[in-house]
Amino acid sequence: MSRILIFDAYPSIREILAEELAADGSIVVPIGNPESIAGVVTAFEPDLFILDPYIRGGMRWELFDAVKEQNPKLPILLFTEASFPDPHFTQADGLLQKSYILDKLKQKIKETLQKRSSRKQDSQTISREV
Repeated sequence: MSRILIFDAYPSIREILAEELAADGSIVVPIGNPESIAGVVTAFEPDLFILDPYIRGGMRWELFDAVKEQNPKLPILLFTEASFPDPHFTQADGLLQKSYILDKLKQKIKETLQKRSSRKQDSQTISREV
């Protein structure tokens, strides 16, 4: 069972994503307050963070940067309407254009979590060998 943290400024989007992902068996915490992200990451210990950094007409990349600094191994999927080029898009573990058809998002979540799981297994094997 995957633990997924969702940040989106729009309550309706958070609710739809949370319901869909919970129905697929994930434990989901949706949040809309950017100031609470660091505390929730620490307390919830998610396997994946879905982030829309676009808030009130601007990109809040400091949210992305703070989470990566706090937990560099936490995969971040950007789920946003923003489409202009930005270096953060290449630093994320995935990028999807917002859509109400969630099949692509669910597939990207599955792929990202599988990558994370295989990285964990590889690091555990290496530490046992040392």
